[in-house]
Amino acid sequence: MSNNGVIQEVDVLEIIRNVGKRNKRLQAVLLSAIEETVGKNTPEFSKFRKLILDETNGFTRAVVRDVFGDIEYMLR
Repeated sequence: MSNNGVIQEVDVLEIIRNVGKRNKRLQAVLLSAIEETVGKNTPEFSKFRKLILDETNGFTRAVVRDVFGDIEYMLR
């Protein structure tokens, strides 16, 4: 066993794609639940929508950055 700290070989871009898919799925579930509760055409829904999208995207970006470093150049 080597001591380079790698547990197993991973495809970084594939992991990022999977995290992104799960993030979008979470957003859809949360927004659907809020839409059922407060209605889609309300000011409250717009505020919740913005909050959920901003925070979940920011959280996902922060986790990916903490785990893999600054790799946004790879995604362009």
